[in-house]
Amino acid sequence: MKKWIFWSFDRGSLQYDILCVLILVVVFAAPREAFNDRPDYKRIPESGVRQVQDRDGNDVYTVRVDASGDAPAAQAAARSQLRTHLASEEPLNVFRAEAVVDTRGRIQAYAFWLR
Repeated sequence: MKKWIFWSFDRGSLQYDILCVLILVVVFAAPREAFNDRPDYKRIPESGVRQVQDRDGNDVYTVRVDASGDAPAAQAAARSQLRTHLASEEPLNVFRAEAVVDTRGRIQAYAFWLR
């Protein structure tokens, strides 16, 4: 058991190959949700708007959109929804906008970085 824990088998041996295969099975057979590696701003809110901060301390607002329709119209609708959420009459100072897509590449939300 000590050899298995400290991985003290020679490369190319049957035991070494078994350990490598076991690691690959764990990595590739684990569900995507187990790794939980999406940034916070890519987590789609159930409804409405979600606010988080990125590593640089900028406010990031993620706005869920209707998946049907073209991208420019969806982004414009998301900006309008964000303006309503913030109760702002002035133009939003967005310095970055990014589409948040699902596993099939469909736009589910937009993330906006505000100054």
